[in-house]
Amino acid sequence: MRTCNRIHGRRLPFICGVVLSIAVAASALAAQSQAPAAASRAANVASDPDVLGAERLFAAWMDGQIAYRGLPGIVVGVVSDQQLVWAKGFGYADVQAKIPMSPDTKFRMASHSKLFTAIAIMQLREDGKLRLDDPVEKYLPWFKAAPAGDDDGQITVEQLLSHSSGLQREAGDHWVSFEFPTADQLKRLYADRKAAFAPSVRWKYSNLAYSVAGMVIEQVSGKPWADYVDRNIFQPLHDVMLEAPLYATMGEHDLFYSNGAAVADALHLPNHAGRYAVDYGPVQVVLLGLNDGPAEVAFARRALARPGPRVRFVVLHRPVQPGDDILPLLRRAHVAAVIAGHLHRYERRLVGGIPEFVVGTSGEGPGAAAFTKRSSDATISLLNFGSLRVTVTAAGVNYQFVDERGRVLDHYTKG
Repeated sequence: MRTCNRIHGRRLPFICGVVLSIAVAASALAAQSQAPAAASRAANVASDPDVLGAERLFAAWMDGQIAYRGLPGIVVGVVSDQQLVWAKGFGYADVQAKIPMSPDTKFRMASHSKLFTAIAIMQLREDGKLRLDDPVEKYLPWFKAAPAGDDDGQITVEQLLSHSSGLQREAGDHWVSFEFPTADQLKRLYADRKAAFAPSVRWKYSNLAYSVAGMVIEQVSGKPWADYVDRNIFQPLHDVMLEAPLYATMGEHDLFYSNGAAVADALHLPNHAGRYAVDYGPVQVVLLGLNDGPAEVAFARRALARPGPRVRFVVLHRPVQPGDDILPLLRRAHVAAVIAGHLHRYERRLVGGIPEFVVGTSGEGPGAAAFTKRSSDATISLLNFGSLRVTVTAAGVNYQFVDERGRVLDHYTKG
């Protein structure tokens, strides 16, 4: 499956951190009215003491299960009202290399591809190019396996999709040999098969049936399955994402970027990455460990030069200073906002005409008092901890600072 996400870079040594989750609405109109409330409810769920306690209990139980059962690793995500409220990796993505499992670990797509096969069949039906009650043999003349019984009817397209065709789970020993058949090999393998059950007699999961359904799509559309799905499903979805509003929640310590499936954690990146960029439709987030180190500036220049995103955020370890080398680059890239840490308070100010939000983290020990002072050029400065909630729509960007008690203490909108 083609996604819009791209991650580049090295490990981020420290970020005051922000948690950023983005969910795309299926309908722009519905999303504009519903998603802000949903995001707010999800944020309340994520900060609920009982939920936090349940997370700790579950994490301890999962660590025990991995140790007891010898599991290599697992990733868990919890969704409330269509919003991701918690995600965590346990164990290892690579046991030998000791690479931790994290929310951005990529997994094999596997049977999720069946969803796109079913959608493609229904699209072809809506276009009048096939009927669900058509026998499969109408489109694939070679599809003539021996029936389970003498009076069994022909297998239909609908029965392939509903796992009611009576076909076996597989055409061969692919999951033992890991030698998966081509279309021509599948035809030869199928000739030696006999249906396990009569059609529509019982439900039986069948990868073979969906492989055949994929071949029906290719025959009817005249295109390879992957090309058809990309052109008729993924590309239109990408266009919808570019138009639909995006919603984000930012909080302390980590930065997550999610499209509802894959989540990138700034503090647990592969290969100990320290700076990276994430593109998602019209939004780009660039994270840098330092503000103006030569490597950081060079990385940001490459990332911000990429075409496509129309709204760009840059996350920095500390607030931008007027003389920082990166400031002219941020101006040229028309960055929507800078989000920074380093201070133990919340502040909003303009730096070179660019809105900057400082999401503070708690700090103790020698020198901590120096980080609680109000900046002289701050438009608003609060000795509060909380989260910055960002809503990106076609009309502009809306920012809200919400404290730990759920009160909105600052609101800023930029078109």
